[in-house]
Amino acid sequence: GASGAAVPLPLPTRAAARDAAAAIAHADRPARVLVGARSHAAMPGLATKLRRLGVEPETFGTVGVLAARAPSGSALVAALRRDARVAYVEPDRRLRVSADPFDTVDPATGVKFTWFYDDVRAAEALAAAGGGSQRSVAVIDTGADVSHPELAGRIVRTFDTRSRNADVTDFVGHGTFVSGLIAATDGNGVGGKGVGGNTQVVAVRASRDGSFTVSDLIRGIEFSIRAGADVINMSLAGRGFTISQARALEAAFFNDVLP
Repeated sequence: GASGAAVPLPLPTRAAARDAAAAIAHADRPARVLVGARSHAAMPGLATKLRRLGVEPETFGTVGVLAARAPSGSALVAALRRDARVAYVEPDRRLRVSADPFDTVDPATGVKFTWFYDDVRAAEALAAAGGGSQRSVAVIDTGADVSHPELAGRIVRTFDTRSRNADVTDFVGHGTFVSGLIAATDGNGVGGKGVGGNTQVVAVRASRDGSFTVSDLIRGIEFSIRAGADVINMSLAGRGFTISQARALEAAFFNDVLP
């Protein structure tokens, strides 16, 4: 990706299916929603309309999506139902970190720590690549322990999707674990070694407790694109797959970033 810029995703010209909005429309209670625009030109007008409805939207210009917390989900859907500028309205769903229970080593098994490393022939690949990748990997996860000796010199940029600052303190440990799988330092007498060798990591904290929303994810993807990441690593689990998620992944591809 080209650092500092993100090319807006070309948006579909037809409206999407309205099934996702039905669940919101039947619930007269506060709702976190994502509104997909049919064009980038429609974004300012939609933002103004949402403000008139008492909602302060967050605009994701790269993917043509507005995120908002509406006092009444049903009222919001009713107000937007016939607006030709709207492609879809869907819930801002909750996702969680996808962690395998066997991510931690069981000493009782006797399995070699590096069995996976040997199995994918990572050592041979790293030797052929001169010790590491020239690509940078953004890890959208629970943050990273930037003081960890295994990650010394590996983390080149940090970003927290909630506070928008650089503090990515990892309260869960999963983001640090994943960053280590990618770029943990070999030969320092500590821990293991990453399959990416000397690869730069952009640590993005999208969650402080292992749970985050689709809008957190989109915010992290947009930052990763602008930060010049070449690859985005996401360990995600959740119910279904939303249109906004698809737009965010398409935007990454469109900007030559591999999610």
